[in-house]
Amino acid sequence: MKRYDAFPEPIGGYTVGRTQMDFEYTASDHTKRELTAFVYYPSDSSEGKTTSTYMFPEVCEMLDEQPILTALKDAYSIDIKTQCYDDLALSGKEKRYPVLFYVCGGGGSPEWGTVICTDLASMGYVAVSIGHQNSTMYKRKDGRLFNVSKDFSAAILAFSEDPEMLALAGKMEMRPDDETAIEMCHNVFTLPILGKLTKYCELQAEDVRYAADYLVKLDSGELNSIFKDRLWLDIGMGIVGHSYGGATTAIVCRDDDQFACGIGLDSGAFGLQGSDLFTSVNEELRGERDATEMRNLVTDYTKNFFDHYILQKAASVESLAYDGVNLIKKTSNK
Repeated sequence: MKRYDAFPEPIGGYTVGRTQMDFEYTASDHTKRELTAFVYYPSDSSEGKTTSTYMFPEVCEMLDEQPILTALKDAYSIDIKTQCYDDLALSGKEKRYPVLFYVCGGGGSPEWGTVICTDLASMGYVAVSIGHQNSTMYKRKDGRLFNVSKDFSAAILAFSEDPEMLALAGKMEMRPDDETAIEMCHNVFTLPILGKLTKYCELQAEDVRYAADYLVKLDSGELNSIFKDRLWLDIGMGIVGHSYGGATTAIVCRDDDQFACGIGLDSGAFGLQGSDLFTSVNEELRGERDATEMRNLVTDYTKNFFDHYILQKAASVESLAYDGVNLIKKTSNK
């Protein structure tokens, strides 16, 4: 597998700033949630600063405690160069900037959204990537470390080994046609084993909704920040989630009217080894696409979707053309 010394240059024209925020609240299950978030945003100049650190070494070491994720340590070095800079000034080119959230996959960390969040910020969005207590790993700004809980790891492992789930995944490998594949994805969500993961997904959705409310306070000036009167919130926020984060995305869009739309990346696509849109560090699963081309593809579709549904631009995913990518539209039964 090819390894890279630096992430790709951002697609957009803005320099990208990044800042970290800690916050805490009491969730609906009466537990205290102590979170962190990286906020990526448009800026006009890096002001001579060096690029942001990709992943804290202490967080990377936590991978050793997660058997299902240990292989990822071979995919990159934590010394890889990012394309964002800590605590820059917010760009003055626009009065306000639209807001998006990114939710990483189960057991991941908020830094895993660095490339897509940097790209989106370089194109004029404020992108927020949260560290979710128990289901992700992160280092707060106050220095404290939070690892994935044993209960969550056990739930993920049990799901991946569940006979009913494996039987469905085996059928999907044959992928007789797209409609059947979609139906099988839906069938996964009826599995009893999935209930053990649902509570964590619902808590992640609460985290996102709390962070969204937090941004409202930043914009109003109730809390001091560079974002006072600079966030374009009345048009609605967007959210994109990868893998397990895709389910979080769906819950957020269902329950919070502040969110106008959402995207699930690889969420629910169990067993689609033949799909060009199935991204993974495993080259057999990812297919033959170059990693940079895959990044361009995902970013293009993501940006066009949000440009259309958040900014009400004429942009449309139908206008994009990538070899091997077919759009499947599910028609409404109403």
